[in-house]
Amino acid sequence: MISECCGVHIKWHDICSACGEHTDAIDEDELVYLEQIEFEEHIQEVTGWSESEVGEQINDVCIEHGYHPDDNYQEALERLVINLNDNARDWMLPEYVKKFEKEIKEIEEWNKTH
Repeated sequence: MISECCGVHIKWHDICSACGEHTDAIDEDELVYLEQIEFEEHIQEVTGWSESEVGEQINDVCIEHGYHPDDNYQEALERLVINLNDNARDWMLPEYVKKFEKEIKEIEEWNKTH
C-alpha cells in the first residue's frame, strides 16, 4: 500500500516529508492522477461508458486517424486517452472531474496557448 499526502506518494507507515503527518493508505490500483489513465478499463471507470461504447470510441479514432483497429490498437487507445483529457469536463463522470480538477485546468490552459 502507498499513501498520498500533500500531493506526494509515500510508503504506508512513512511520515510525509512536507507536513510530518501519517496519511491514510490508498489502493495502488486506484486512479490518483489523470496521467494514469491508459487502459480501456480506466476509460470505462472515469466515463461510465460500457465496454462497447469504449470500443466504438476506439473505432471512431481509427477512422479519424487512418488506423487499423487490429494493427494500431495501442495508438488508437493512446489517442482516445488524449481526446478524453481534452474533453474531460464533457466526458468524465462528475466525481472524476472533481478529483482531477487541477490536472484538467492545466490541460485546458495548455490547449489555449498551443
